[in-house]
Amino acid sequence: GVQLRTIRERLSRKSDALVMAVCLIFSQLRAKQLVSRDKFLKDLETCCASANDFQRMSEQVEDVVQDLIDHSELPDGSVKMLEDSCGALVSLYSGDAVFAAQKAHSYIFEPIWDAISGDLFDR
Repeated sequence: GVQLRTIRERLSRKSDALVMAVCLIFSQLRAKQLVSRDKFLKDLETCCASANDFQRMSEQVEDVVQDLIDHSELPDGSVKMLEDSCGALVSLYSGDAVFAAQKAHSYIFEPIWDAISGDLFDR
C-alpha cells in the first residue's frame, strides 16, 4: 500500500518506470509468499485465517492493478506487463488460499481418525 502510493505520487502516470516498480513489488511479494506460506499453517485456526488472508491479498492485488490501469495513461504493452505480473501473484495467493482451506480438514479429521480407527480396523 504505502510503497505503491509513494511510487504513484513520484512517477508520471505514463511512466514505464511505474509499471516496472509495481512489477518488482509484485515479484518480491510472490517470493516472500513462496518462502513464508507454510509457516502460517500450524493448526485449524491458522489455516482458516490464512485461507481468508491469502484470498483477501489476491483481491487487493487485483484492485490495485485495476486502479493503476484506470488512473494511468499507460501504453498497451505496459498494461499487459502489469496484468501478467498481477496474474502470477493472484494465482499464487488464490492457490495458497485453497491449499490452506484444504489443509484445515486434516486438523478436523485427524483426531477423529485417531479416536475411531482402532475400533474400525482392528481384527
